Amino acid sequence: MNKSGNVKIFDIHTHIMNNVDDGSKSIEETINILKEARKAGVTDIILTPHHYKTVFENSKSLLLEKYKELVNVIEREYLDINLYYGNEVYIFPEMDKELDKYFTLADSKYILLETSFEVHQLYLENEILKLIELGYHPIIAHVERYKFVQNDIDLVDKFIEMGAKIQSNYASIIGYYGKGAQKTVKKLLKKEKIDYLASDVHHEQTIYTYLPEIIKKLGKVTSAEYLEELMYLNAEKILKNRNIVNNLA
Repeated sequence: MNKSGNVKIFDIHTHIMNNVDDGSKSIEETINILKEARKAGVTDIILTPHHYKTVFENSKSLLLEKYKELVNVIEREYLDINLYYGNEVYIFPEMDKELDKYFTLADSKYILLETSFEVHQLYLENEILKLIELGYHPIIAHVERYKFVQNDIDLVDKFIEMGAKIQSNYASIIGYYGKGAQKTVKKLLKKEKIDYLASDVHHEQTIYTYLPEIIKKLGKVTSAEYLEELMYLNAEKILKNRNIVNNLA
């Protein structure tokens, strides 16, 4: 929350760019989601359509075109939201050699990554380490949803020790993704192992409409200070990193 007591949210993981992945299916749906976001207190959104080899491989030029279209929508609808572009990248072998095919978050050195929900991929840690060696900051998306993490939560400590950042989904706390994810995210929150909370929103009338209930629930699990870091302050650092990167370019 900000000094006035109002909720302030910077959402780094969304699928609201229309007709590019399994998220929004129309520009009308995207507009409705954006209105829901603003009503819920969201001030900044990074658009992170899936980049998944052989499944979702949209060109950067297409995504930039759609990004500009949504910026125009924001202005036309008088929505006070800042939009940035990015991708949620499904980890794959030697992904460091294809950095030019997907976006980092808001043109920074932060990369949002996901992996198999069921299987601990043998190359997962290796790819994360390679990105770190190249100066990137990997963020592991919705870590509480992975079955292998639910079965061995100490893996999160391993990821953190390697240098990765941890993102969890808001709705996990209310059981939206099942009891396993709910139990795991509670443990991670209490131990303050999470760096970012994000919506991972795909469709209208879902996550953003649940946020008031979710924030109340989160307030019973962790401190207000830590919650502000998860909801806004840590994400804001991504933009500061972007400025550093641009100044060095």
